[in-house]
Amino acid sequence: MIFTNDQSAKLNWNPAPGATGYSPKRATQNGGPYTTVAHNLTSTNYVDTGLTNGTTYFHIVTAVNTAGESANSNEVRTTPHANLALWQQTYTSSYENADTRAYKAVDGKTETTEGFTTRWSSTATDPQWLSIDLQTVYQINRVV
Repeated sequence: MIFTNDQSAKLNWNPAPGATGYSPKRATQNGGPYTTVAHNLTSTNYVDTGLTNGTTYFHIVTAVNTAGESANSNEVRTTPHANLALWQQTYTSSYENADTRAYKAVDGKTETTEGFTTRWSSTATDPQWLSIDLQTVYQINRVV
């Protein structure tokens, strides 16, 4: 599984029996050649950074152990894009409190002293909608 963000791609994979590590790899062509972007990871996820927005990348992962390296996993394709909603004008049905106002949904924060990250919350008594003005027309394939 793969998720993209601005100039990055987050890869997640299932553990392989007997694996002691994993090596994610990337290519700009379907089928490779692949460049190893990390060696012998012990976790089953990796964020590949420094990518170019709008460029298509092809990722695979290999498992490693004392016997060597496995065959390539199935290839996944991704094209990172900038966060279109970041700091755009927002409109909402309501907000629950000052920490959950509409603009907080697009502020890009990953952590605050209050423990809140980017989020919006509406009061439970209304239709609960959020609108973001992207300033132009885009074809949206997925909202995360």
